[in-house]
Order: sequence, then structure tokens, then C-alpha cells
Amino acid sequence: MGEIKKRMKDRLDAFSDAIIAIIITVMVLELPIEKIGGSVDYLVLFRAIGIYAVSFCFVGNLWYQHAQVFNDTERVANKTVVMDLIFLFFMSLVPTFTKLMTDDTSKLR
Repeated sequence: MGEIKKRMKDRLDAFSDAIIAIIITVMVLELPIEKIGGSVDYLVLFRAIGIYAVSFCFVGNLWYQHAQVFNDTERVANKTVVMDLIFLFFMSLVPTFTKLMTDDTSKLR
């Protein structure tokens, strides 16, 4: 039974890393690239990159904290799996909030 729990810990850790990588990828793909008169509106883009940078650091910090917790454990209980999935669910909303913030800054004109 102990070996099964250890494998579950490794799988959950890999799954979490994959989800976090996807979250960061989605955030960068959502950066607005607006063209005005055939050229890129760099002011909007640079504001969005700033917001992306903050979101990236937030997600990166959560990944680091998650990795620290998983480095200190050898096996995970079923309750931990459920709690980790809930954590990943809420973390997966970060790209949506990042997009809302970048959309809002582009409307300042």
C-alpha cells in the first residue's frame, strides 16, 4: 500500500506541474496584440506584459510553495489529492482574471 501512495504522490506532483505549465502558457497566449493603423499598439501590449509578469510571479510562487510541500512528503492521502485538485481548480482561474485585467487596461484610451 505504501508504494501505491508514493506513486500517487509522484503522479499528482507531475500532474500539478503540467497544469501549472498550461496555466502559464494560456496566460501568455492571451496577451492582447492590437493593431492601430497597421502597427502594434505597444502601450497596450507593454501594460498587458506588466500584468502578465505579476500573474506569472504569482503562479510561479504558488508552484514553488507546492513543490516545497511535495518535496517534504513521501506519500499522499486521498484527502491531499482532493485538496490539491481544489487548489489547481482555483489556480486555473488565474488566466481568466489576468485576461480581465489586460482587457480593462486596453479600454483606458
